[in-house]
Amino acid sequence: MEGKETIKELLKKRSIIKGRLTKFKEYINMLNQVGSSKITSIQVRDISMRIDKFQDLLSEFNTLQTDIEMHSTNMDEQLAERDIIEAQFFSLLSMAHEIVNLSTPSTGNVGTGQLRPLDLKSTNIPLLTPCFVVFGRFGDID
Repeated sequence: MEGKETIKELLKKRSIIKGRLTKFKEYINMLNQVGSSKITSIQVRDISMRIDKFQDLLSEFNTLQTDIEMHSTNMDEQLAERDIIEAQFFSLLSMAHEIVNLSTPSTGNVGTGQLRPLDLKSTNIPLLTPCFVVFGRFGDID
C-alpha cells in the first residue's frame, strides 16, 4: 500500500504544478490582451523573471513526472500526460518569449519587431595619420 500512497502524493504534486501552469497561462493571456506595444518596461522585467521561474517549474515537473512514471502501473497513460503538459509548458514559454521580444526596445522600433536602418554617415571615426609615437622600454622608466 505504501507505493499507492506515494503515487497519490506525486499525482497531487503534479496537480499543483498544473495549477501554476494555468496561472501562468492566465497572465500571458492578460498581456496578450494589453498588446505588446502597450506593455511597460516594468511588465517586461516582470515577465522575464516569471519566465525564469516557469523554466524552473518545468524542471521540477520533469523530475516529478519521472517519479510518477517509475511508480505507475500504466506507463502509456503517464507518458501521454507528460506529452500534454510539456506541450503546454513549451507553448506558454514561446508565447512569453515572443511578448518580451516584441516589447523590448532594441535597435528597432518598440513593439513592431522591425529593425531601424543603421545610419553609417553619422558615425564619427577618428582618422589615423602616418605619425608614429615611440614608446620607451619598460626598463627605461625611472
